[in-house]
Amino acid sequence: MTSHETSVKSMTKGAVERPSALPGRKRVRFAQNCCGMNGTAARWWTGGASREGLHLALNRSLSEPGPPKRCKLETASLPASPCIESKTLQRSWVLSTLGRITPDVLADRMSNSMTPILIVDVRPFIAYNVSHIRGSVNVSCSDRISRRRLEQGKATLADLASTVIGKEKMRQRIHKEVIVYDESTSEVDRIANNHPLFLVITSLVQDQRFPVLLLGGHKEFVKRHREHCDSPVATTPLIQEPQNPDIESHPPSRVLPFLYVGNARDARDIQLMKDLGVTKVLNVTQAGVPSQEASGIAYRQLPASDSTQQNIKQYFEEAFSFIEDARKSNGSVLVHCQAGVSRSPTIAIAYIMKHRGVSMVEAYKLVKTARSIISPNLNFMGQLLELEQCLRSEVKPCWSQAATQTPEEVTSSCSV
Repeated sequence: MTSHETSVKSMTKGAVERPSALPGRKRVRFAQNCCGMNGTAARWWTGGASREGLHLALNRSLSEPGPPKRCKLETASLPASPCIESKTLQRSWVLSTLGRITPDVLADRMSNSMTPILIVDVRPFIAYNVSHIRGSVNVSCSDRISRRRLEQGKATLADLASTVIGKEKMRQRIHKEVIVYDESTSEVDRIANNHPLFLVITSLVQDQRFPVLLLGGHKEFVKRHREHCDSPVATTPLIQEPQNPDIESHPPSRVLPFLYVGNARDARDIQLMKDLGVTKVLNVTQAGVPSQEASGIAYRQLPASDSTQQNIKQYFEEAFSFIEDARKSNGSVLVHCQAGVSRSPTIAIAYIMKHRGVSMVEAYKLVKTARSIISPNLNFMGQLLELEQCLRSEVKPCWSQAATQTPEEVTSSCSV
């Protein structure tokens, strides 16, 4: 081992510290004189070698970097949004929880099972009111407002139930299994997340219940087991004015203490009006009634026809005001059409919905109880459903502008 190697070895053992306080060249001389190192070892030990050997070859000014280097751009896929992944996971979870049942199995359970079955019909109320599986509860979220409220958790299935009994059934916890159906769905994995059926199923799963889909929906069930279905409004003609003598002779019906529903013959009977205490008559036909102002009865006409094209909503506000005037003056009002079956009951139902704050179903039942022969046509039922949606949304009544709108424009204005 050479002398300078011995010196370096001893230095690495901590015998002498590097003189870092001295300038570079003086450190080298110090190492040569005091430690006996040769020039190379001294420069290494003092760090001089790295500094003296450093050469920066700058052939270009830093302020003028020259032409930019071209790089090939490559596409890269971004990761999926957490929200999308969350919805996908939720959908998979809901579909894995969903059960299935055939119409035959359900009919057998309805006939033979001793355990009560909770069945939920998610179709629009109009379809439900025409025909539904016996005992089913109508939970309608076919409009965008109800769907949004349900999806955001601002409404429960009980809130969207059409009847008081239905609301109570949905609030009870005795039914863990809930059978759900719409018009004809068999494969729920093909419907969108905002479809009424999928929203109801999702809400049931989140409520820790076990939803079961009726394969084929109402269409398939009524085809195979009509005996297990009810059709509450399919007992009288919907479009044509009834000519049944019993209907024509039906007396005026007292719906509220100040509100009667009747026919054109009733309106012409002045003595009958006086006996009933009627002070106002609202004529919902296109045929005028001779003025009876001398008798002390005020008349108002709303020229509506009983047809599938008639926009009856345009008259709601005027009718409400006329009926309210009678109530506030401690009088009574007769609302009539030709037979007291379709147009005048529609006005009465709409008034009760507005001023009693009840659903269309509850108002319909109240009028139906007082006057069993009523049967508003499906066009009017649809407009009553739109009125209910407007009242639920707590927006300015959309029928107030109807005088300058077509039926299609009025319908679309209710869709928020």
